[in-house]
Amino acid sequence: MKLSLFNRSALLGIACAGLYLGAATVATADGMPEEVRKHRAVRPAAPAPAPVEAAPMEQPRPVVDTTIEDSCEWKVRLSPGVAVWFFKDEGNLPGASMALDVWRTDYPINFHVGVEGRHMYLTQESAQFAREWDDKTTRVTFIRIPFALEYMQPVAENTTWYIGAGPDILHTANDIVETNVGVHVSTRLHYAFDEHWGAAIEAGYMWGSIDGQDEDVVLDNAFVNPTLAYTF
Repeated sequence: MKLSLFNRSALLGIACAGLYLGAATVATADGMPEEVRKHRAVRPAAPAPAPVEAAPMEQPRPVVDTTIEDSCEWKVRLSPGVAVWFFKDEGNLPGASMALDVWRTDYPINFHVGVEGRHMYLTQESAQFAREWDDKTTRVTFIRIPFALEYMQPVAENTTWYIGAGPDILHTANDIVETNVGVHVSTRLHYAFDEHWGAAIEAGYMWGSIDGQDEDVVLDNAFVNPTLAYTF
């Protein structure tokens, strides 16, 4: 069938319009028309969250060895008590006592000084020259001041053992006024109830004498001295 000139022109126009629309709707690589891509709004990406600063890690504090500091301290202790003397010639007599201890905790050495005393009667023949009346016994006030360097050693929980020796100043007053020097050895156990309070028991032997008329008045004695202690 032969087409008229008008029909040919119409077909040519339709073909041109199809080509135009085809060129305008070329698909992209992902299958989306380019015009749709152009008209679709592109949302901006959400802002990245601000980085959270990590809290600084607390460094562990160094452990301070307080034992070393404590071991360099000076310590002082006062110890009141009751000394019991077992004299060779004068029998057994008690007397009041007070002791002072000073030491450094980093050395096992203790300095000990004390004072003990009581009124007593001397029955030795060498002391009778000084009696006030012929029918009386010589009466004296006996004072003993012991000095000692002691080695100290912990032996159990809260318990310390001491052993030492040193000179003694011996003084008598009243009927016989005399001062002399003796010597002693002793050992002691101290138990600490807490940081300050404690108790101790000391035992030892002393050699000493004072001048008599024809011979010395012998004051050799063994002794026991229980005390209550307070450490500063």
